[in-house]
Amino acid sequence: MPQRHKGDRLQLVSRTPTAVGEAVRHEAEERGMNVSDYIASVLAREVGLPELAPAAAVQMSRMELPIPAA
Repeated sequence: MPQRHKGDRLQLVSRTPTAVGEAVRHEAEERGMNVSDYIASVLAREVGLPELAPAAAVQMSRMELPIPAA
């Protein structure tokens, strides 16, 4: 299945300390996102454009309910 078009994009390049880059990769993975989409999501929210933020594949607010033993 082809990837859907995400609209016009502008490539930005940044160098971060290693610890920041590793944390970003970890957070992206936890949300089921690639690093580029995760960074785009963080930036969109930071500049006041949350409607343009790519959605996470994994909802972080889900909580597991305990299942009683049978």
